[in-house]
Amino acid sequence: MGSLAGSALAAVAFCWMVTGGTWDFLQSGLYTGFYDAQARALLAGHWNMPASVLLIEAIVEHGRTYMYYGPVPAILRMPVLLVTHRLDGRLTQPSMLLAYLVALLFTARLGWKIRRLVVGERDVSGAETLLVGVVMVVIGVGSSLFFLASDPIIYHEAEIWGAALAIAAFDFLLAFLLRRSLRSAVFAGAFATLSILTRASVGAGPVAALALTAAVWLVAWRRGDRPEDAPWRRRLASIFGVGEPEARLASAIVLVACVLVPVLSYAAINEVKFGTLFSLPLGQQVETAISAHRKATLAANGGSLFGLKFAPTALLAYLRPDALHVTRLFPFLMFPPPARVIGHVLYDDRDWASSIPATMPLLGLWAVIGLCSSFRPRRRGLRANAVAAAGPESEREGDGLLGAHADAREAALGLSVLRIPMIGAAVGTIGVLTVAFIANRYLADFMPFVVLAGLSGFQVTVHWVRRVRAETHVAKSGLPPGRYGAGKHRAGGRRSLRRPITVVAMTLLGVFGLWSNAALSLVYQFELRPAVPLPLRADFVSLQERLDATLFGNPPENVLRTSTLGRNEPAGTLEIVGSCTALYESTGISGGWDAVERSQAGGHFRLQVVFPASTGGAWLPVLVNGLPQQGDFLALRSVSRGRYQFGYLFQAPGQGFITGTVFSAVPGRSYVIDAVLDPRIGEIAADVDGNSEYDLGYFVRNTQPYHVAINDLGGPVADRFPGSVRQLAVTTPICQSLERRFGPAR
Repeated sequence: MGSLAGSALAAVAFCWMVTGGTWDFLQSGLYTGFYDAQARALLAGHWNMPASVLLIEAIVEHGRTYMYYGPVPAILRMPVLLVTHRLDGRLTQPSMLLAYLVALLFTARLGWKIRRLVVGERDVSGAETLLVGVVMVVIGVGSSLFFLASDPIIYHEAEIWGAALAIAAFDFLLAFLLRRSLRSAVFAGAFATLSILTRASVGAGPVAALALTAAVWLVAWRRGDRPEDAPWRRRLASIFGVGEPEARLASAIVLVACVLVPVLSYAAINEVKFGTLFSLPLGQQVETAISAHRKATLAANGGSLFGLKFAPTALLAYLRPDALHVTRLFPFLMFPPPARVIGHVLYDDRDWASSIPATMPLLGLWAVIGLCSSFRPRRRGLRANAVAAAGPESEREGDGLLGAHADAREAALGLSVLRIPMIGAAVGTIGVLTVAFIANRYLADFMPFVVLAGLSGFQVTVHWVRRVRAETHVAKSGLPPGRYGAGKHRAGGRRSLRRPITVVAMTLLGVFGLWSNAALSLVYQFELRPAVPLPLRADFVSLQERLDATLFGNPPENVLRTSTLGRNEPAGTLEIVGSCTALYESTGISGGWDAVERSQAGGHFRLQVVFPASTGGAWLPVLVNGLPQQGDFLALRSVSRGRYQFGYLFQAPGQGFITGTVFSAVPGRSYVIDAVLDPRIGEIAADVDGNSEYDLGYFVRNTQPYHVAINDLGGPVADRFPGSVRQLAVTTPICQSLERRFGPAR
């Protein structure tokens, strides 16, 4: 009940975050249509996908475009896509929620298995039930799994599914190591296959663990039952913490198959798409063709974006304890500056990123405790007690405690049985440690390890607190020390403080983990992620400024007034351009800026228009800027009845329309379009009734005036938008409020 209640609470919080507080699970957005397009391609019998969907992520092979993501989330969509087209590009939130529930389910299953390794079949008290529920909330909300909900996009969807399926694979692998059931081994192999075919880096973890297990079982089968090899087999079993493996050919064959199936499946798909077994032809990616920095990064790294030389920087970034920045703006925590590069290496991107100790302090501490407990030498008395409990028959069976004595095996092995899963989970982090990217979402690849080691540390800590409580009771009662050791009464006073101090410290760490993950998720969702809808960012900045004025008064902090947009300001800095022509917020990365508010002079127009039934394939002008033969066109066209598409043309030799995703609208119905052509930050955007349908960073000429729904510049765009087009007022209330907070000029 504790696991269920805690998971339910965490799931509610996840639902709120993944929908942006709207509870609308069928939203479309930037890069949400990849898996839908892949599913439809597979249903049509091929792997290549439309370039208009993949955009810069497309890898071009023989004139066809492919994505490098695995197909599992696409396959999971097929039952829905077989019956309707209306949900294309709108299934990311439901998919991520399902992955999140899968992760929590198998985390709970692992938790109960690990509990038995520490305390056996001890009855569960009401206090422990409550504590388990709290732990599930900490894992569900106080970890990177929750952060992924801040942006429902293919990158985060791949991360959460990869981690969830890897956790499931480790759960079944642990079941096999404890009970020796081939059925559990098969399920472990199946989930390992699904994980590596979703995200290869984290999926390599359970595959590596299965490979190590298969190697141990193959050695046991090869050596057979020769008496002279028994000490050597026991030593091998002790090193890997698995007990003595059976010398059965069937077990070895099944385990080898569980390794070969995921590896060969990944290689076969890669070969079909890219003509290579395991590598990715990143030199043929669209982003490489248009990004000078990507080309330079590949050139500096021998044509690859992977290498061990990236590991020191990544380890420092993901393991440093101070990877947070305290601010006076709600929610009072912010990402640190970009990761410090160690050595002479060139990164393709150093995005916002915190660390495990900073965002998961309690889970990180438990992981260290669990790691040490699992790899420390076992006490000899443990096996003797387990064998005695199982009876003389199990003693004749040796260290393995085979057959029907699985409970005795669990007691004998203890946490050492987690060594192979932990080694595998550590292997699953190598991908994000050796890639030329730093990003907070990559912390999800650490989650299988954090879950395995953290749950172990949690049980060890609970067991220790329970023992300290019993020792304190013995010391206060004046009874003989007994099993808790002689001579310990002298420290009874100090021991009586251990338990409350530990509980308070763990509580504070847990609360801080919840706060830090929630804070970074909010900041990322409403301010920092790519293509944040302008109304969301504006509402969040408005909330921050109102709270700041209430708590700290005037003038506002980190707000500048300027005639031209500046460069390289700290993240969160606001700049007022002109007399509230526009308000921008610094991203803190490479001098980037995002808009908070824009007036019409800043390139933002609100238009009430009626969508035509058809445009006959022609592009209709929405917002036009520039000069004859040098125009900038934000335009709209119909793809089919009730389905439309925005596009942008920067008129120049060799340039064509850059099209957006297809969206649905009712012909003849009136809609409000927020249209943007912003030359200061090179942004082209179009929202329809508050839904972002187009957002592009590209060139925009700094010429005025803007032409609304009329094209008098020529080019491949109609002369006017048919029907009535009414301009609505555009205001900048946040900017005006900030101006008032500055007070009269001195």
